[in-house]
Amino acid sequence: MSTKNRLKKVLPCSFYHLESIAEKLKSFFSEKIEDVSSENAKILDIIDKFKSSYDELIQQEKEVLEAVSTAQHSLNSLQKWQQKTEDNIYTIRQNIENIKQCIAEIKECTGTNKDDTIPKFMDFSLRMEQSITKYQLYNMEILWAQVFNNTISNSTWLLNKSFSPGRWAASYLYLYVLYRTLNEAHPKSILELGIGQTTRMITQYVSANQDIRYIAVENDPLWINFVKNSLSFPQNTEIVQLDLEMSSYNGTDNIRTYKNFSEKFSSEKFDLISIDAPLASDMQVYGRIDILKILPGCLSKDFIIMIDDCERVGELHTVAEIERCLNNNQIAYKKGYYRGMNNCVLICAEHLKFLTSL
Repeated sequence: MSTKNRLKKVLPCSFYHLESIAEKLKSFFSEKIEDVSSENAKILDIIDKFKSSYDELIQQEKEVLEAVSTAQHSLNSLQKWQQKTEDNIYTIRQNIENIKQCIAEIKECTGTNKDDTIPKFMDFSLRMEQSITKYQLYNMEILWAQVFNNTISNSTWLLNKSFSPGRWAASYLYLYVLYRTLNEAHPKSILELGIGQTTRMITQYVSANQDIRYIAVENDPLWINFVKNSLSFPQNTEIVQLDLEMSSYNGTDNIRTYKNFSEKFSSEKFDLISIDAPLASDMQVYGRIDILKILPGCLSKDFIIMIDDCERVGELHTVAEIERCLNNNQIAYKKGYYRGMNNCVLICAEHLKFLTSL
């Protein structure tokens, strides 16, 4: 039965125009059906987009898990290789000690020094020990490289992950400690002595955090131009060129330093000071003492000092002088020592002590 006939049984035809009412109802429901169909199409479109995004997310998660699994497998392999190497080195050391003992006993029994076999062997033994030590350091650098690359793999601000560590540049160890310091301590004011691979990292950190003030010091204008042409420096960065001069400190002469360093920075305060310059490999007593001229006034309450190449006596003496200054001024601090091809010392405010055991 049609809608009109149904309405005739209920309503008087003289009062209602059933045809008109039926048409209006038909038009009304048609519009509603169209509206519902349109909304349904929109919902289906949203569902399709969501499903596409979800599928993409699942794929990305799968790729990340595969990458993590591969990296973990590589790390495990390296650790097993390192352990095997350490075991072999230990065996070699034991054999050398046994041979030394045998020679000592033979020498004692014969009571003669005429045979030059003993000094030759002792020289060979010394060279063997040096080779083993160097081999161990290379082994450690390989592990630091693996740790560094794993650490930065998902970094949100270190977008350019291409680095060339080693030789005159910073080591993987130093880059790792620097990255963790930037990523977890979030320093707001940074002073860097010596530009290079560390600059490649710090500039990206500064680019991602516009409230950072970053000053880099370098003596060589040609090197400054080269680095400027290969890197993109954020606006809140200042490159300061300072010539070198030979200075005296604590009774020691001819220490290479930056000219007018204290005049330039004595009124500044920094959260992070990274020291990898000037050249100090030929310094016999003190190396890279520039910071000693501005301590402790240059330190903020959240201070961090990083010093590279602390396997050398010059840098170690400078570290000792930094500690002496902090102690004399009753400034609480913690010190961490990181060992690799090039050793690194990190000195920080006591409440940042977690940085000493990264």
